[in-house]
Amino acid sequence: MPLGTALSLAVDDVVADLQRRNQQSRYVLDDAVEGLILAIARSSTGAFAVWLSSGEEEAARREGIDASRIFGQVAARNDAPLNEVTKCCLRWHDAVASQLNRDASRLGVEERLPQALSMLQRSLRVTLVRMAEAFEVERQHLHQTLVLNQEEIVFQASHDALTGLPNRALIIDRIEQLLRRHGRFGTEATVLFIDLDDFKAVNDNFGHAVGDDLLRAVGERVRRVLRESDTLGRLGGDEYIVVADCIPPENAPELICQRILDALREPFEIENAGPAPIWATASIGVATGTQISAEEILENADMAMYRAKRDGKNRYVFSTGD
Repeated sequence: MPLGTALSLAVDDVVADLQRRNQQSRYVLDDAVEGLILAIARSSTGAFAVWLSSGEEEAARREGIDASRIFGQVAARNDAPLNEVTKCCLRWHDAVASQLNRDASRLGVEERLPQALSMLQRSLRVTLVRMAEAFEVERQHLHQTLVLNQEEIVFQASHDALTGLPNRALIIDRIEQLLRRHGRFGTEATVLFIDLDDFKAVNDNFGHAVGDDLLRAVGERVRRVLRESDTLGRLGGDEYIVVADCIPPENAPELICQRILDALREPFEIENAGPAPIWATASIGVATGTQISAEEILENADMAMYRAKRDGKNRYVFSTGD
């Protein structure tokens, strides 16, 4: 009987030997990992037996294809350190070598044993490389997942859940940055406080789901008419903030306000509101300043917005700084 055929019949013996060697190790593997390691050993032993019998490396690779897949499962577990799995692979090598020695003596083919052990050493190197690749692929996947999760957490902490626009915390930060930048040049920073007119009627007449859709649509429409240097955020409810980088022209705040009012003149087609379009207007308060805090300039813009409401809505009013 060829040595490879004898080994293929002794796969269970190799797996049992590996299990015994693993149990004698100072590091005890988790039962689930132990099962995966033994499955890898079974697949790898069968592949090596094919290689030893036929000399066809491609056939052996096809036979051991499951080992690569299982390595990925092992790598996905936090309780399966790479160095311990490596040691298991080395124990598998020793278990196969022991079995080959027994088979060679029993079959009287000791002269073929050095060649078989050389092939086993090469097989082990391939296995270790495959294992390292699987661990690296899984490590990169876990790293990318962690990075995406961290980015999502940061985004959620700094953006409005409904519209995806910057929330109050990020708006305040952007205003502070703008004030510092304009302070260096001795120019005034500009903040626009936008409040939709009669928004409560939309919720009352159409429901809050339609109101939410309108808030998202307004945010998108306003965002499209702003410049890349401007920041649009949502404080909550129907209140939006524009942090405008208004270095020349001098009438830039007026131009921005007019673009926003013009953008809102067109009706909104909201799917859940039925066939009738929804109309929306806004009152805008504008505040400028240099030697002022972010909260103060935001409050000034808020007060100017209320004056725009009192003056008839659908307009913009500049803060007097009172």
